[in-house]
Amino acid sequence: MEEHCNKLDSEICGIKTDLKAQTSNIVSLDKGLGGLHSKLQEIETQNITLTDENYKLQEKIIDQQKRSMRDNLIFKGIYDDHDPTENTEETVKNFIKTELGLESKDINFHVVHRLRPRQDRGPRNILAKFERRKDRNRVLEAAKKELKQKPQYYVHEQFPVEIIERRRELIPILKDAREKGHEAVLVEDKLFINKRRFDPRQCVPQINQQHQQGPRQPPSDHGPQQPPSDQHTPMSVPGNNNRTMPMNPIESIPPQNTTGH
Repeated sequence: MEEHCNKLDSEICGIKTDLKAQTSNIVSLDKGLGGLHSKLQEIETQNITLTDENYKLQEKIIDQQKRSMRDNLIFKGIYDDHDPTENTEETVKNFIKTELGLESKDINFHVVHRLRPRQDRGPRNILAKFERRKDRNRVLEAAKKELKQKPQYYVHEQFPVEIIERRRELIPILKDAREKGHEAVLVEDKLFINKRRFDPRQCVPQINQQHQQGPRQPPSDHGPQQPPSDQHTPMSVPGNNNRTMPMNPIESIPPQNTTGH
């Protein structure tokens, strides 16, 4: 009997020893997991920082591209006989004089050239970089006025691809706001409705409370050269910061003669 008890005591001691060893292993594993968790958090923080820095760098590149294109206009629809000896500068000057009604002899360019062939085999667009910004603006304003009845021609500003995509998303909202009687202006990739910045990623805008005088004459699609002074303040819903944007942002813009909520 005594021998049996001694044997049990020995086995229990062995079990305790094994249990201590397993406990020690578990503690070591917990420490290791804690270290991995801290490392993972550090990596996630670094990833967020890198993503933010990458976004800022991309925006800087886009801004530099915009600046390099600010003196440029693209002319569409001008007859193209695919003559490699074509004097595109004279072609553009002749277009400015005959179709836009402006004297073009004193307008100078840094460079004028045809762009790549179109898939529909239509006339290749012409890119013109003006020497003077005021000449570029004068031609653009004349094009808005004179080409309304000449749909075969079109003259517009040049933007980076990223800005074009942003404008494409905002133009339907711009048109809808104007149809509802609001003053809407698109400046590059920024939409202003009733002189306030509209950001579809933010809350639903209330754009009708301070403008009850009826519809105004809408400005041109390209808007003024300088944005309103409060361009950095996106439109939002006062007193309801939890309200989210609907799937279709156009539906969030109420008519001018109604009270939006």
